[in-house]
Amino acid sequence: MVLKLGLPEEIAPDAIPSNYKSNPLDKLKSVDTVIALYDFSGTNSSHLSLTLGDTIHVLAKSASGWWDGVIIENTGRLYRGWFPHSYVRSVNYVQPVLKKLKDNKELDSLTAANTAANVL
Repeated sequence: MVLKLGLPEEIAPDAIPSNYKSNPLDKLKSVDTVIALYDFSGTNSSHLSLTLGDTIHVLAKSASGWWDGVIIENTGRLYRGWFPHSYVRSVNYVQPVLKKLKDNKELDSLTAANTAANVL
């Protein structure tokens, strides 16, 4: 599912400073931020497909093991849906491992993410 979140409606476009950067998450409450450790291809329209290394902002965690989340592209486009929690790890858990691996100049970021996925 693609969501479009623009500027607050009460702000006239010509009154917006040129350096204004809206945060699409301002309207959504994130409970956690996670990183995809594996690819996941959703099988229906309510699923959020994941690619290794994606950063997902978690909006809700279901006891069934499926989490509601949002991926924000560099363009500001949002993708929202449900994904299995076993495909991700909290950034608080993953980032230290990725940093150690990325500090090794022989590893590119994709190799580091793959290695982190296997280590974790």
